[in-house]
Amino acid sequence: MTQKQADKPKQNGVDPNRPDPEVLPRTEKAKRRAFTAVYKQWVLEEAEKCREQPGGIGRLLRREGLYSSHLTTWRRQQEAGQLAGLAPRKRGPKSNAEAEEVSRLRRENARLTRQLEKAELIIEAQKNSPRYWGLPWNRRRGRSVRQQVTELAAQTSTQEACLALAYPRSSYYRQQQEKPVKEPKPAIPSPRALPAAERETVRATLNSERFLDSSPRQVYGTLLDEGEYLCSVSTMYRILRENAEVGERRNQKRHPAYKKPELLATAPNQVWSWDITKLRGPVPPCLLLHVHHS
Repeated sequence: MTQKQADKPKQNGVDPNRPDPEVLPRTEKAKRRAFTAVYKQWVLEEAEKCREQPGGIGRLLRREGLYSSHLTTWRRQQEAGQLAGLAPRKRGPKSNAEAEEVSRLRRENARLTRQLEKAELIIEAQKNSPRYWGLPWNRRRGRSVRQQVTELAAQTSTQEACLALAYPRSSYYRQQQEKPVKEPKPAIPSPRALPAAERETVRATLNSERFLDSSPRQVYGTLLDEGEYLCSVSTMYRILRENAEVGERRNQKRHPAYKKPELLATAPNQVWSWDITKLRGPVPPCLLLHVHHS
């Protein structure tokens, strides 16, 4: 510090005689702030002077753009006698050009190996995809491709799996979402429904000795001719259905469920079968008859 610099007056409350706080880089590459050892000593001395002033240290730190952690670190180094430690040092371990090149090549080799394994998985999945063979699209094949996308995405990524198998990613995400389970809503009785007493009256009328062998429509017509209306025909059926009183009562044959016939061959020439296949030929149509025996 020269005598000319020491005689400069203060400007805007800043002492021009204090050392330069930053070591300006020589290149334009962005770097962290680096403080010289002289500046660190000066900040520690100013902090000691500001101890007796309320808020003095805070004003000093804000004016210099520092934090209290800077003072703590620099004081710890000063107490330990590490004066040389106050000078800025390069971060990180010491550089070794050969070791860095080997590490870079290993990372590049690992990256290429992962890409090769991923490419093999994609090619194998494409061979089993219906789109690879040009098969027509349907719902069953769509479920198969979606399952392949799920298996391939577990080893690569969803985006790469959908792109490799030509499956829309938006459709895959939408189908993977769990559909909310809708709780059954309680049945709301209709305000026009018959009360329980009237329903019992309708049921008793239908099961009475007079209408024992009559259908609900016959009962409805007979009572309507007599000027009495109980309910509609559908309501009569509904009341009988609720009490398991609706069924087939006509004298008709009831065919049981027959089992399909099966042929079992235990020796040659016991069972013969035939099949017809339509094939394209010079003169349409062209049929080919196959006869098989076992």
